[in-house]
Amino acid sequence: MITATESATKQLLMHFAGKEAQPIRIYPDECDCKGKQLTLTVDTPTDKDEVFETDGFTFFIDKDLQAEIGNVTIDMTYNGFVVTSDRPIGGVKDTSSDFAIEPCGSGSCSCGH
Repeated sequence: MITATESATKQLLMHFAGKEAQPIRIYPDECDCKGKQLTLTVDTPTDKDEVFETDGFTFFIDKDLQAEIGNVTIDMTYNGFVVTSDRPIGGVKDTSSDFAIEPCGSGSCSCGH
């Protein structure tokens, strides 16, 4: 299951204000010195994804990853979105991420890649 806190939902509403909300992928990003972390990006679900509708938004995650990490919660803090899971991925349970419209490598994420 994927849930979003009230503060995360408010931020997503502001992000998509005036435009159609797009599906949001939750995925492990190895673009950080902390190792793998869960992060967000706009993408299109495939048949390998588990899809969840939460507060008017479509979130999705790879089915195998979902089985590995369990439930996911998206929160918003002063530093950006925080994506946490029941079980850690790569030894990092709580990780923060900037909401990136493009995946890491595009220069849009906080790691500088």
